[in-house]
Amino acid sequence: MKNTVSIILIRNNNYVLQHRDNKDFIADPGTYGAWGGSVEDRDESIEAAALRELAEETGLIIETGQLISLGSELRDARAPENKGKQVNFYYFAVKVKSNAAFSANEGQGVIELPIPYVPNEKMNDIAIEAIKRYENQFIK
Repeated sequence: MKNTVSIILIRNNNYVLQHRDNKDFIADPGTYGAWGGSVEDRDESIEAAALRELAEETGLIIETGQLISLGSELRDARAPENKGKQVNFYYFAVKVKSNAAFSANEGQGVIELPIPYVPNEKMNDIAIEAIKRYENQFIK
């Protein structure tokens, strides 16, 4: 079964999400989503995949200890090529310093939304799930 990581960034009391490309061949085109992707081989740990995906997609180099685990769940695959399959989704959050420099190496750019979460019709359900998990654990 395929494993996928989804990471929300937190900076200056905002969620920093990816504005996804508007292309038919990707999951949730044009929406605001979490950073992340697939675990690429059997020897890569879930945490290593999260670190790699953040580095690839944002240029951020994060230490394993900075990952905040938000749990996991089994859900339907998102990518068009995997429709009809089940995937393990692992959710993480990472707090970055206010002056942390990074760029969107994938997608159309970034969007910053205030904490606590306010519903936004452009946000995809993976980002919503990660944010709800974060807020249930850390925002009272």
